[in-house]
Amino acid sequence: MNATIIKLAAIAAMVFTPVLAMAQWKVGVEGGVVINTMLVSKCYDYDRHYTGGTNGIIGIPIRYDFRDWFGLQAEVSYLTKDYSMYRSDIYKGNYYSYTNSYINIPIYARFSFGGPKVRGYLLAGGFLGAWLDSYVEGYQMRYFLTEDFSYSAYHFDEKVPFDSRRDNRFDAGVSGAIGVEYQFAKRFSVFVEGRYLYSLTDMQKEYMMRQPSKHNSTFAFQTGFIYTITTK
Repeated sequence: MNATIIKLAAIAAMVFTPVLAMAQWKVGVEGGVVINTMLVSKCYDYDRHYTGGTNGIIGIPIRYDFRDWFGLQAEVSYLTKDYSMYRSDIYKGNYYSYTNSYINIPIYARFSFGGPKVRGYLLAGGFLGAWLDSYVEGYQMRYFLTEDFSYSAYHFDEKVPFDSRRDNRFDAGVSGAIGVEYQFAKRFSVFVEGRYLYSLTDMQKEYMMRQPSKHNSTFAFQTGFIYTITTK
């Protein structure tokens, strides 16, 4: 058994040592615009209507390129997945705009193609994350007469407290991206990228019967800067 383990270790060393010798560590910063859409199964929730929201993303990507065409990429991203909801029918006039902050950790396989300076690339993988906080701004109709004998709406802008029985703060999903990178110096390059993230996790726990499911569908358009730590 020990001899077999030693032989396997020797074979693995012969295979992976040349690969690791050619590998490159890279780190960078990135930022851009996020367009998020709330995907909701309507169920009985016929008078609630959802629209997307636009906000931002920043992140720190770390890359490990095994070859010029293949590598792995992981990062830590802070982004917002916003959306709005308005009511119709008897509750017409109610409007709520939500700002939801997330921390995401995507992990990608990275495939690159092109020349020595300008290269296109594809990312494929998934992400884990956490829902950090939520704020809501909007209008709520008063459905009872006020002191001046009129119906009216009041404006609110406040933090939304999490309810551990209802809110699912764990976030996970699949993600992919396409982009172009330009190397303008031996250790420095810039890139532009379009990315898509789909949350497989529902924003809500199962706390009632026939509840609508809520999933984030997110596009990110960003640019960034990459520094090569180790060169071939």
